[in-house]
Amino acid sequence: SVSNAFGVSAGVSWGPEAGGYQYYWVDSVSEGASLYRTDGTDDGTKYLIGSTPEYIDATTTFDRRFLNLDVGNNTASTVDLGAKVIFTAAFGDQPNALYVTDGTDVSLITDFGPNGDIAIPGPFAEHEGVLYFVTNDTNDNGQTEIWRTDGTVDGTAIWTELGPQASRASGM
Repeated sequence: SVSNAFGVSAGVSWGPEAGGYQYYWVDSVSEGASLYRTDGTDDGTKYLIGSTPEYIDATTTFDRRFLNLDVGNNTASTVDLGAKVIFTAAFGDQPNALYVTDGTDVSLITDFGPNGDIAIPGPFAEHEGVLYFVTNDTNDNGQTEIWRTDGTVDGTAIWTELGPQASRASGM
């Protein structure tokens, strides 16, 4: 636990290294989870994105994990894909969304709808520059889905659908 600039105790969890940057999440009960990157210098450390007030109100551990505001959850769903980092989180009006950053800007790849029943995607597996992940029923047909992304909007889609009784694996 460390204190941020406002003196609020916060947890820090290291994410992947990509494109010359080390990514990490900072989490506090009052401020939510925020993604940063650093090259090891003060000038090279940058805040990228953080939770917004409507999600910070989720105070129970279950709510914070479901909305991906828990640092452990954020770290597990933050993976490198070449020089980019792909991550899932709940920010702004996107309760379940997939994002990409190159360490300078953060872009929305896709949201999985406003339906709170759609789980944050994962686990993640990379193969030949493509990231595969599981989520549940984004198109309301009762199917568990395997998605694929290359880190772009056009390169992100449902790869295959599994039966309605399929469950999420703990690893792929």
